[in-house]
Amino acid sequence: MNSAEKIRQLLNAPSEPGIEYIADPESYEREVLSGYKMDVVPYRFSLLDKYCPAKMGELTCIIGHTNVGKTTVILWMLSMLAKQDKKIVVYSAENRISSLVKNVFRFVFGHTNWDKQSLMKLRDHFRFIKHERQFSYKDMLNQATYLIDAGFDFDFFFIDPYNALKIDNKNDIVTGK
Repeated sequence: MNSAEKIRQLLNAPSEPGIEYIADPESYEREVLSGYKMDVVPYRFSLLDKYCPAKMGELTCIIGHTNVGKTTVILWMLSMLAKQDKKIVVYSAENRISSLVKNVFRFVFGHTNWDKQSLMKLRDHFRFIKHERQFSYKDMLNQATYLIDAGFDFDFFFIDPYNALKIDNKNDIVTGK
């Protein structure tokens, strides 16, 4: 089963809570005692690598006040991963794609002498989802499957900001049905 099929399977799976979703203490304690290590990718920045490496297959949320540089820092982090041949999908509801590309270019290449050849190299590592409409998290996952089907099997997905996504089934939340 490829990545796109796995995502589609998750999207179509019923999401009913149950006792089976409560973690078994013996299971996670066994992982702690056995020294379980996650699949991580270093940024090649010692303190960040030591305390907060990029974790494959995990959701990471970074929060903070408006205009403090969260997006810029994350784009730097993603650029360091792209330098290690990782592929990244970016959706930003608050920034022009061209502005994001300029930052990524600066972080990857270390200068701002824009040229077509270098921009084309970025295409190997970055894809951007247009912010022409408001997406839900399910819409984002569906968009991800289209990219995978098109041959861009990415490693990281950056959604900026996560709270820009609309909530699926608002009525279910209000009514409890």
